[in-house]
Amino acid sequence: MTQGVHFDNEDVKAAASQDPWELRDDFVDEVDVEDIAEAALSYAMAAEEAGSAEELAELATEEHQGAAQFNSDDLADAEGRLAETKGNLATPELESTVDILGKTVTLAEDTVQEVDDEIYAHGSLNTKVADHRQAAVDELNLWFTALQNGVDEYNDMAVPEPVVLLKPDGSSAANPARQLAHEEPTGVFSLPDDIIVTIRQHHLDAAVEDAEATAAAIDGHIESYRSTLTTYGAELTDNGYDMADSPLGIWHTPEMAEYHAQALNEAVEALEENPDDADAVASLERVSGFLGAIAADLYDENGNPIGQMSASESRYLRELYESLSADDLARLGNLEVSEDLQGRFDAISTSVANSINIMLDPAVGGIEPGRSDRYIQMPDSIAEFMYRYDEKLEEIEDLERFNGFGGLMGHATVPPGDAFAELQADAALSVQRRVEELNNDRVFLHKDGHFSSPAWENTGSSGLLHSVSLNSDVSLALMRNPDDKETLLAGPWADSTGAGAVMLVAGQQDSGIAREVIDFYAEDLSRLDGDWGAPLLGHSPADLLQHPTDLRGFQEAFSGLALQELDSMYGFDGGTAWGNRDDIFTGVALLDGDLNLTFKEGVNEKQRELAADFFATEATGEVTNTFESIHNLSQALSEGERATISHFSDHKAKQDELVHKFFTTALGAGGRFIDGDTATNVYNTASDVVKAAYGAPSSDKESALEQHARTTQFAQEEIARHAVVAGAYDAYSSGGLSDDRRAAFEENYEDLHGGGIPSDPGLPNPASLIDYYEEGNSIPLSNRDLNEWQDLLELDDYTGKADWLRYEK
Repeated sequence: MTQGVHFDNEDVKAAASQDPWELRDDFVDEVDVEDIAEAALSYAMAAEEAGSAEELAELATEEHQGAAQFNSDDLADAEGRLAETKGNLATPELESTVDILGKTVTLAEDTVQEVDDEIYAHGSLNTKVADHRQAAVDELNLWFTALQNGVDEYNDMAVPEPVVLLKPDGSSAANPARQLAHEEPTGVFSLPDDIIVTIRQHHLDAAVEDAEATAAAIDGHIESYRSTLTTYGAELTDNGYDMADSPLGIWHTPEMAEYHAQALNEAVEALEENPDDADAVASLERVSGFLGAIAADLYDENGNPIGQMSASESRYLRELYESLSADDLARLGNLEVSEDLQGRFDAISTSVANSINIMLDPAVGGIEPGRSDRYIQMPDSIAEFMYRYDEKLEEIEDLERFNGFGGLMGHATVPPGDAFAELQADAALSVQRRVEELNNDRVFLHKDGHFSSPAWENTGSSGLLHSVSLNSDVSLALMRNPDDKETLLAGPWADSTGAGAVMLVAGQQDSGIAREVIDFYAEDLSRLDGDWGAPLLGHSPADLLQHPTDLRGFQEAFSGLALQELDSMYGFDGGTAWGNRDDIFTGVALLDGDLNLTFKEGVNEKQRELAADFFATEATGEVTNTFESIHNLSQALSEGERATISHFSDHKAKQDELVHKFFTTALGAGGRFIDGDTATNVYNTASDVVKAAYGAPSSDKESALEQHARTTQFAQEEIARHAVVAGAYDAYSSGGLSDDRRAAFEENYEDLHGGGIPSDPGLPNPASLIDYYEEGNSIPLSNRDLNEWQDLLELDDYTGKADWLRYEK
């Protein structure tokens, strides 16, 4: 009679929104208590032998591999033995690591117990469900009693009337207070079916409510566990502990990957609402700490694979990105945070981008991505952007998604494998070509040459190409493909830095490509500076067609490769000189200030190197050629700058801007050795001093060319003189001078200074050069000191043949 109201756990599971029994079983399967105890004992046995956190992971793993020999008493006391190691370990980092591992073991065991108790402890879910089943039976029995009472009354009636059921006291189901009993054709009375259904449903609903509450409680325990475990993982990584080598197999489970995907999305959503949300960034950092730990030690400093992910790490990455969508990654890439959080957020983006490259690199234990969309192994969140995305560009939102993903990948610092690098390159170039087509179509739709709405700006391709540039083989192949090379060289790019990075890497491997890149930009300098060929300043030819145009990447490739090819350009390497050096150095003059600074640094280094090589070999027959070459480099810089100033003869403001840039970069490059300061700091200092001395260097009394000759050209020749002296000193300090010259030098130094070893003369100090410019009474290594160095090194023979060397005030 009770079958009508009976329900079991399966009925509860079917009706509940979550299955708490399955949640419990899955978690207990994930976090094996016996394995945790074995891991704790492994740590305890390895801790006192280890000299570092890195070694602890290795030794504990070795111990764990022999866990079959552990007995039950060992395992029962594992945590106690681990705690006993405190204070007896080799380093504070190791002490901290063992402490965190101990807390991790306790966390896992306690959480398993808490989850288990939600189901099996007295008064918990199983008890509650059983109570609800019994309550259903008890209530049904109350109704049977009410039925019997009604039948008894019926039997006592002289004139029978229908049997009335009165709702019994203690009945909680939502049945009517009065209703008629059901009468069978045989005259037997029974409870109406709706009473039985209502009783069963009422108590089943109560059991389901308890099951859902238990599921929520279990979720809470697991959420707390995963959050704390993530924090512990980040702390262990900071200590140098490798979670991949850990015998504790709880770090890189599929469930942790799903949790981290959810945490990432929640943090992104929070930052979209509030770009100043430091807690959300901290949450992202905890997730990215796991990703960064996986990337550690997989590549050498040159990006060559030297390590392998564990199977659990590889599976974790796949699960993570399968749990994310393409929109999730695009939102992360498009996220804007406050300036105070930007540095931390950039580091997070780097960890995410690197993990994607790693996941799809078979050389480090990742997966082969598949070369067509008919054979895809990569997660959909990434495949969405890799296969024929150019065909999906219908609305600006489609391009914004691509820009987000590409921007994310632009933070990568580890190289993609060949197959994935090729896919990234194909996606980047095909989308770039399609966007250019769309923008061209929109230009010609309007006879005035303007768009009806802003042009589409493809920045995502640049991010992908930056990632590609980390793979030198694929970069070289792109520049050897005529169609790809044309797209990379010419654009027009809304962000050209990725294209420039690919060109630079390819040119570093193939001098032929390097010279091709240099000549391409030197033959049309508007490709480096839109003002060069513009009828109006600020309007390049590309601007006039309303195409988004960025030249920075072109400048970076041009300047880097021109500096690389300086030896061959001038025949310093013994080969035949090549190239139109006038145009090339005019191109150098057009570079942004920081790139112009870097190029001048390289020239100064080359001048010092030429001098050092000359003095080390004492090849007297090459005196004139050597010092002429050194001087020619300074003159090339100056002539390129003078050509640039002359080109803008009708634009005084532009000329003033150029003179200011040329002088500050000359000083910054020459002063890079002073007080150990970096070139950038010296450049910034020089720029500030120049501004303070005379603002942007303009004057109604002298032309821009006269200013240049009086400041920058003088500074560059002064720096070249110092480079020669410094090169001679390099030869002396390296033992390259002849015995006679070395003896004469030391004797002269003894006479002048009473002995000792001279220090490096360095190159000019920017502040003193500016002081000379302003006051005319001092220069770095004053005129007397510079000439003294020349006397010490007995350079008078050379200064006679290269009169620019000897500065006479």
